[in-house]
Amino acid sequence: MARPLPHARACHLALGIEHECTVYLASLLVELKRRRKLMTILDRHGL
Repeated sequence: MARPLPHARACHLALGIEHECTVYLASLLVELKRRRKLMTILDRHGL
């Protein structure tokens, strides 16, 4: 799950809509914060 997210962020940046990606990732992190292993993986990928 974490591997495509940096690529998605790069695509949003290229399109000039990085804010939408940032909002999506923030809401995703809030929604999944109880899944500690997933949060560790996302942190390792710098998300």
